[in-house]
Amino acid sequence: MNNVAYNDSKSVRLMEGWKTRISKLEAATGKKSSLERRLSLAYALNNTKKARDYHEAIQTPDAGLYKIFALDIVGAVVQNLIAPEIVSMQPMDNTIGQVLYLEYQYGTTKGATKAGDVFADTRNFYKSDSTYSSNQVVNEPVALTAGTGADEGKYVAQLGVMEETINGVATGLRQFQASPINPTTVSLTFTHEGQELVVTDDGAGALVDATNVISGTINYVTGKLVVGFTGMTPAEGDTVTADYSYAITYVDAGASSIRIPEIQLKMKKIPIIAQPRRLKALWSFESQYILSKEYGGANIEEIMNATVAGEIMHEIDSEVMTDLYRVAGAGPEQTWSSAVPRGISMTDHYNTFKIAVDKCCAKIYKATRRVRGNWLVGGVNVGTVCSSVVGFKAEDVADVNGPCFFGTLPNGVKVYLNPDFDDDVFVVGYKGRNDMFDTGYILGMYMPVMTIPMVQLEDMAGRKGWAAMYGKVTVNNRMYIRGRIVNN
Repeated sequence: MNNVAYNDSKSVRLMEGWKTRISKLEAATGKKSSLERRLSLAYALNNTKKARDYHEAIQTPDAGLYKIFALDIVGAVVQNLIAPEIVSMQPMDNTIGQVLYLEYQYGTTKGATKAGDVFADTRNFYKSDSTYSSNQVVNEPVALTAGTGADEGKYVAQLGVMEETINGVATGLRQFQASPINPTTVSLTFTHEGQELVVTDDGAGALVDATNVISGTINYVTGKLVVGFTGMTPAEGDTVTADYSYAITYVDAGASSIRIPEIQLKMKKIPIIAQPRRLKALWSFESQYILSKEYGGANIEEIMNATVAGEIMHEIDSEVMTDLYRVAGAGPEQTWSSAVPRGISMTDHYNTFKIAVDKCCAKIYKATRRVRGNWLVGGVNVGTVCSSVVGFKAEDVADVNGPCFFGTLPNGVKVYLNPDFDDDVFVVGYKGRNDMFDTGYILGMYMPVMTIPMVQLEDMAGRKGWAAMYGKVTVNNRMYIRGRIVNN
């Protein structure tokens, strides 16, 4: 999934061009950035530089201070966001982009599996037909038609019919004429008026039914069935399915092709559009003067820049976390009771919260068939419970602004707190640590924060504006599940 090629020449060029500033930001924050954060930062800095150059061209007298702090604000926002730790942050070169991902489909109908069924994509495994590539056929629908000629008064059907498709378009039906059905492996299940009748082949081409209701023959080479009924007439709504195996290694020199089930790979696209956030600030000339004169030359504009940058980071992180809680679809909301059962110590009971989180991780694995949860975002009470779990490794969060990394549970799940969440709710999710595409939610960063120079008019009021532009899209809500602490 990607809206910018990570190994294209532009990405390499931008990473190289901005590496000095990125290195300084990493040194200042003491954090080594991931590839996706560095790449997003490079694109964001480049987008901001273009906007700065445009501003210089149209408002040259006001551009001085703006050049000094614009890129530093952008760097501070991207470098300190929490969102990239729980979702994928990908750069946007334009305000409108697209997220790409691969989808794998069964290309041939075999048994109960239909051509076009999706069994996997770069986000998860949806299903798996364990017999698809083997010589086993399971639950193949069988269509009975009235026989004619020598088969008049009976019903005929054809086993071993596969639907061939090219680029998702059916080209017609073809039979296993080059791959005989193995004797003694045929089992037909007839469902009539809610009852099931099972008939099998005897290895000599005859169909055997213990109730003597069904009789017939099977041609092992062509797969043709001829079926007769005693005391029963097939009716609308009846179904017939077949299980059998065929000679997968059989080769007929006269056959034009060998019938092999196939899969198809398709590229899917999801659009992503950068949307703006905007803030403005007003302050009086008197306030600006007093702050500078009485507080050691403090610059109100610099203070405002830092405050607004922190607020924008807070809002982006909180928005992403709230989105994940809202879309979580790996299963129903999981609950854990804080009420301590009689005869159990509080320590032992609070340790069971880790088990509750493990269950959430297992639900994600069940829903995706490929990943388990590895992070948790919760309200303040959730943090209190986590810190009471034996073995919890806490982080220093004495001085934080908004959402923060709180620590790590003994099972390796990283815990983040969001003061904007309800106190007792949490969401467990997954993000790949080594693959920037391995995620269920993408934050497309176009311009993390953009600002214009301060302007003062005849009313002697200072004016300044800020804006951010980024896109977001959920690509797999099965990677997230909600939870709640009850009886708190």
